[in-house]
Amino acid sequence: MKNRDNIQKDIDAILEVEYLDMQQHSEGLKILRLDDETQQAVDEITQLNISAATLSEEEYLQKRAAFEEEHPNFGKATEKDFKQSIQDAQRQKAALLQLPLTTEEGKELRELHIKNLDLDIRVYEFLLESDAVSKQAEIEAIENESFEVTMRITDFLEEYGY
Repeated sequence: MKNRDNIQKDIDAILEVEYLDMQQHSEGLKILRLDDETQQAVDEITQLNISAATLSEEEYLQKRAAFEEEHPNFGKATEKDFKQSIQDAQRQKAALLQLPLTTEEGKELRELHIKNLDLDIRVYEFLLESDAVSKQAEIEAIENESFEVTMRITDFLEEYGY
């Protein structure tokens, strides 16, 4: 029982890092002066991303496609946006690596999250390249791998009652 308590403490610490990162990102968006339509789109995509772990891949892709159809220009990022996303992912990785986890399970979960962050960084780096369109297949492969890692994280969390 004590080991399960320690595992849950490790999981809670990891989820707290993610929560604080999302909260910080959300606060950063609030500083921007967004028109109502853009704010609505931000809220919708945030909700979709939060619920992604509870959706099948097909459901997620359908909802994402519907969102993109409704908001075709949403998320057209600039070089500055990609660089900021890389910095955010690196900051979250650093925070995760500083956690004093005590269980192998907690360390495994942290490694899954770090792998996901590394995959995100690779996509952003591809997008920064001038020939990113030619790398679309590679980007999609990375996104598929990221989805698989996310599903492993979800399974892991469900195993421990999250």
